[in-house]
Amino acid sequence: MAEHDEIVNHVEVLETGELLLCLKGGGKPSYQHVYREAAGVSWDDARGGFKSTVPQSMPYPEWCAHILWICNQGICTIHMDSDITWINISERDKEGILDATTHP
Repeated sequence: MAEHDEIVNHVEVLETGELLLCLKGGGKPSYQHVYREAAGVSWDDARGGFKSTVPQSMPYPEWCAHILWICNQGICTIHMDSDITWINISERDKEGILDATTHP
């Protein structure tokens, strides 16, 4: 079980197409070990968030749910903030992300 609770307060699609979920508290350096899950999720220490590989097989809402699921398997317990900053996210993807994270 995860030792730390974290809050996502920033969701962004980077220029590379990767989905980035930034943590309110900036996260912990140990989150870099998420790569060991070999599930297409990595830790971006400079941005303080978890990110996907370039989405090729899943839409952004599914990637978001996937990142949360992988992290919740032992890295940390992640919750979505009620006041999220959205960058480069379409309204359709925003609604899908909120739906996927509210009703997993």
